[in-house]
Amino acid sequence: MPTQDDWIADRVVTRDGRVVPVRATARRPDWADLPASARVAIAFRLGSEVISTSSTGIGFTPGFASRLDLADGRHVFVKAASEADDARYGWALSGACREEIRKLRALPTD
Repeated sequence: MPTQDDWIADRVVTRDGRVVPVRATARRPDWADLPASARVAIAFRLGSEVISTSSTGIGFTPGFASRLDLADGRHVFVKAASEADDARYGWALSGACREEIRKLRALPTD
């Protein structure tokens, strides 16, 4: 059975020294919460209309994370953050997303 100490030990420390429990949850925005311009840009980039979505709802960061079902039959997972989010939350959420992309691109395709 996890104890309070286990919860705290499972953590990351931000550059400015803030301790964030990894299992802590942040409320993530739904697809409808994104600005219309962001939804249009995502659909354009994917090359297909978004017909349904399933937000992760909660997660380690407050950035957008959702499964999108596309009109062409594909299912994709999309994460999004903006520099406005950085200012709102007080840390580089958009930078964390960019770093995640960099690391994912370095993984072998298989």
